[in-house]
Amino acid sequence: MASFAHTSTPESNTFLVGTTSLVQQTRSYQGGYTQNWDFGLSAQLSYTSQYIRVNSPNYDFNPFTTGSLDLQLTQNLLQGFGRAVNDRYIRVQKNNMKVTDLQFKLQVITTVAAVLNLYWDLVSFHDDLAARKHEVETAQLLLDENKKQVSIGALPAIEVTRAEAQLYAGQEDLLVSQTNLFQQEIVLKNALSRNGVAIPTLADVHIVPLDSIAAPDNESLQSSEDLVQEAINKRIEIAESRINLDSSKQNLIGVKNSLKPTFQAFAEVANNGLTGELTALGVKDKVGDYNVGGYGNLLAQIARRNFPNYAAGFSLNFAIRNRAAQADYVTSLLELRQSELALQKNINQIRVDVDNAVIGLRQARARYDAAVKAKELEQLTLQGDVNKVAVRAGTLYQVVQDQRDVAAAASMLTEAMAMYTHARITLDLALGRTLEVNHIVIEEAQSGHVSRPSTLPSDLPQGEKQ
Repeated sequence: MASFAHTSTPESNTFLVGTTSLVQQTRSYQGGYTQNWDFGLSAQLSYTSQYIRVNSPNYDFNPFTTGSLDLQLTQNLLQGFGRAVNDRYIRVQKNNMKVTDLQFKLQVITTVAAVLNLYWDLVSFHDDLAARKHEVETAQLLLDENKKQVSIGALPAIEVTRAEAQLYAGQEDLLVSQTNLFQQEIVLKNALSRNGVAIPTLADVHIVPLDSIAAPDNESLQSSEDLVQEAINKRIEIAESRINLDSSKQNLIGVKNSLKPTFQAFAEVANNGLTGELTALGVKDKVGDYNVGGYGNLLAQIARRNFPNYAAGFSLNFAIRNRAAQADYVTSLLELRQSELALQKNINQIRVDVDNAVIGLRQARARYDAAVKAKELEQLTLQGDVNKVAVRAGTLYQVVQDQRDVAAAASMLTEAMAMYTHARITLDLALGRTLEVNHIVIEEAQSGHVSRPSTLPSDLPQGEKQ
């Protein structure tokens, strides 16, 4: 810091200053360095210098320069003592950074789970479309065969009408399935792209799923308690609640410390100096040789410690009742209890989530197994009725009904497989396995760069790779 001043002061006693108006020109410079340590020690090193010129003839030095190098040390012995108190804001901010990273990770998990659900819906619609195409092809073959049989008189004409009705019903189902698939493509492209289908090149691209929904032969699950413990160890909400609880404890330590009285030990060491030009009134033998000179002489005096100052002492302050600190302490204590309650609430919710996810998975698996069995039985029924028709023991109308039942069973199986996949995604989400199961590394998500090579087949067309 630097300051410059010019002052004029009327004087009532001219004997002291030798003039009726004291004019003083001052140039002041000041610099300092402050350092605090986490155990409660603070140090301040400051340097000040003043250049003064006056119009008084009664000064021994005019102009003259004064300077001082001052070191002050203060140690807190009660309030403000210890690393736990003074480092708490740094630790809390580090915890806040961890919470921010966890929130980003939670956002990635939520996004991945949502995209997985959209993708597997697309796969199920794609499989359903294949089943509907097969239904239409079968109905077309039946219609062609019935026309041949009617033309030779082996069947009545009504069988052609029934086959046409079956074909039109299948074509309607195919149209609905195609519509569902195209709509799901739009939803998925909108989720994967920043601008969605607003990009012309993306709007014309079709998403071709390379996966098929498959369920394991046996659904092996750990015990409920083991699954809950795994979820508690992996879920982001628990980690975030524990970090917030730790931050509340850190804040409580600092607030509790403010209830103590202020007790400080301090010490001060200062080196002073004075230099200037002798006036006619000044006598060199009286003021000393080392006081005459320029700014270098001032620095030499400070370095030699010609004019040292020392001070040391203690300071003790009591705040009567200290209501403000007590109120802050109670508030922090309530915040700590709220953090503990939030942690326990999250643990309880995780137990509910895991139990519901396990129940949902088991129900989806049972539905899937039932749909597989139902399709197998419908196919056996169809084959049996076809064999009856071959030996003229059955009717083609029954075959048509069987074909519709097989198509419906295939559609129910596809829906059951999709529900099973959603249930599996929900269980992984409840257990905190989403990133692990899908081989997603959070560091790659943060950097936006995937180090693993692409698993797309090299023979795919360019449009399909996009």
